[in-house]
Amino acid sequence: MLFPSPEELDELARRLDHQADALSDQVRGFDADVRAVRWQSVGADRYRADCRELGGRLRRDEDRLRDAADDLRSHAKQVRERIAWMHDMYAAVRREAEETWNAVEHAADETFEWGEDRAREAWDTVRSWL
Repeated sequence: MLFPSPEELDELARRLDHQADALSDQVRGFDADVRAVRWQSVGADRYRADCRELGGRLRRDEDRLRDAADDLRSHAKQVRERIAWMHDMYAAVRREAEETWNAVEHAADETFEWGEDRAREAWDTVRSWL
């Protein structure tokens, strides 16, 4: 199983945060520019309403960028946790395998010793018959 790099996910989240910060600065400047317009008329009112709507959409885009960055950081954290879990499981399986191997090796040594003792007893029995 291939996991994305948590560091790359964090870097992408930082880039999205940077873009959201830049957008926020631009929206503040845009809002200030719109407020500075002294034009008064029905057309001016429509212009300001359109600009408020546009500013609202841009702020929602900023929020979406920040949400996406948060999601990426959360995913990076989950990937780190999954990788750590896999390392822990690998270590546990390896430990179990080593313990099993050592137990089998020890049992084989005992079996050989038991077999050797039996063979010696059998030989001694056969020699006693001679």
